[in-house]
Amino acid sequence: MNKKASDAPLQKVKGGGEQPMLVFQAKRFAWNEKGDSYACLIKTEEMPPARLSHLTLVIVEDHDDARNYLALFLTQSGAKVVLAKDAYEGLAAIKKNKPELVLTDIRMPEMDGFELLRKVRALGPDFGGNVPVIAMSALFARTDRRRVLDAGFQACLPKPFTPNKLLDKILEVLGR
Repeated sequence: MNKKASDAPLQKVKGGGEQPMLVFQAKRFAWNEKGDSYACLIKTEEMPPARLSHLTLVIVEDHDDARNYLALFLTQSGAKVVLAKDAYEGLAAIKKNKPELVLTDIRMPEMDGFELLRKVRALGPDFGGNVPVIAMSALFARTDRRRVLDAGFQACLPKPFTPNKLLDKILEVLGR
């Protein structure tokens, strides 16, 4: 299902006026090879104001619904969003767009988020190799979080997360 900003229900805000509310139907996804399933990537929450204006973000996520929900939220937050369904597309998108930030799933078929990060860093700064990268995963344990940061990711974001938590993490990594 493709959603547009104009499809979002409105909610009254303090001081008068209305703002879009991000509402997602909860679905369950198989996130690991054993078939264990975890809750939807993003929980229902009110839409924060556009705070990512003039930023280009690349989202690398192999689950269509999760990728589309992230795109919907980040676009409504003001960002230009480039989508990639796997690490190969993500690498090409980074080279072409030189984004301010990359969000990538860790567990993806063929090339995982760790290998993607290694390939991004090998690009060098002229081709987007120094872009900040945030890792996302439903399977983060404490040891995994340390491994993610030690590998060179700027942050990790355990799924599920709220839109505001995602926005806060992006702004924190970008120093805004």
